[in-house]
Amino acid sequence: PAPEAPRAVAFSGPFVAVDRDHLRDGGLLVPEDPVTGLLEEFRIVKRELLADARADETGLARRILVCSPHPGEGKTYCATNLAIALAAERDLEVLLVDADVVKPSVTARFGIEAEQGLMDALADPSIAPESLVIRTDIDGLFVLPAGTASSRDAEYLASARTGAVLDRLTQGAPNRIVIFDTPPALAASPAAELAAHVGQALLVVRADETARAALEDAQQLLSACADIKLLLNAARYSPTGRRFGTYGAKGKCPCAHRNSPCRSCSPRWSPAHRHWRSNSRWAPVRGKDRGRGRAQALPAASAATVSCSPISRSARCSPPSFRPAMTC
Repeated sequence: PAPEAPRAVAFSGPFVAVDRDHLRDGGLLVPEDPVTGLLEEFRIVKRELLADARADETGLARRILVCSPHPGEGKTYCATNLAIALAAERDLEVLLVDADVVKPSVTARFGIEAEQGLMDALADPSIAPESLVIRTDIDGLFVLPAGTASSRDAEYLASARTGAVLDRLTQGAPNRIVIFDTPPALAASPAAELAAHVGQALLVVRADETARAALEDAQQLLSACADIKLLLNAARYSPTGRRFGTYGAKGKCPCAHRNSPCRSCSPRWSPAHRHWRSNSRWAPVRGKDRGRGRAQALPAASAATVSCSPISRSARCSPPSFRPAMTC
């Protein structure tokens, strides 16, 4: 007889309610809020990631790593918003893993507290990882905290236990997406270690700040992942003027706080065209993060890029609106 297919484990950690005001204060997506430009942009991001995840028969592409070359380039913000956007899909479970064991911040983004997490499950084989996964009141969204840090975190991540834990969390669950928020690739080793366990990597870089050498170095460190996507962040130029979140608004502020667009939500620019190189391993997605800067044309070697750019935040209106542009 054919072997029985593995059954998906049920997440059994504590249940918490996420403060929606806390999400708004952090400029994050709020599931119950009206459609905004920020939400529309992350819908584009998730569509491309989901298409690759569903086309992969091995299921490895359902594990997505999000990182950046250096700190401050927006990886955690993008990973958190991506998880919230994905959780809105019907019949989809999204597990956001805080793999930044050096400076964990995912739980703080949601305003929740946790002690044990990923590193505890890796260090102690007797701990079932599903028992540490936090269930939230956002439908379909689960969070696995970083856990207790130690001086041997890199060795734990490089051990066979990591593969066993990730398999346990994903096997038998074709409708489960796992997103890893890792430390910057050029600042700590966990991103390079986890790249071997994922099918897609989203590399967040910042326009006018991330050097070409840093980008190439980070790409090399993540080379264990066969599919690396580039998200160019904090660019302020777009040649076309896409304005997601404004169609059908009838003059109302997209963030629903005022009757007319505020400085945060008034359109100032938007995105546009993409260029492909047939020999490139880079595939384009769109995204965004808070920050400042202008659009920057990356070297041709980086091929397809996406500019992600924020609009300055208004003190009178929250959350801010972000409208990306594409350059290459």
